[in-house]
Amino acid sequence: MIHARYITLFFGVISFLVLIMGCSERTDAPMSETNLKSIFPKEQLKEIWVQLYREDSIKAQPELIAVYFEDPDLNKILNWIHEGVISDFEGTIASLSILQFEYGTKEGAAEAKYIMYAATKEGGYYIKPFNITPHFNFDSYKQEDGDKLISLLGKTEWYKVERAPY
Repeated sequence: MIHARYITLFFGVISFLVLIMGCSERTDAPMSETNLKSIFPKEQLKEIWVQLYREDSIKAQPELIAVYFEDPDLNKILNWIHEGVISDFEGTIASLSILQFEYGTKEGAAEAKYIMYAATKEGGYYIKPFNITPHFNFDSYKQEDGDKLISLLGKTEWYKVERAPY
């Protein structure tokens, strides 16, 4: 049988731990900032490819429209995504792009990471890191395909951003 004194001591220790944890100051950065900075660091970033989904093209989609490899351009794009604030996706798609971040060394590319960038008809801008699959490639692109892509990615855990700086 457990003595009353041990039960009192146990609850006293638990109460003390709860009090200490509740009064401690959080020093870590907001989740969105930490998450995007850790997923898309500056170290070993070689290039950023921008690929746009276009309805009026005969090329496979998304279509490569720009490649950035100079430090000022890379820094501008990284700063832009790092300022994203976690949010749910809201609105009707106006345009979709994929940003492909190429990481590596002097010997070559080692890893690619991806962000979907969505502009809405309501004037909102959103990004979301994702893992690319064949579902994101089309022979031709229609508005309905954009809705399918948003469904694949889900409407939660996006980051609200300013308009793309490129």
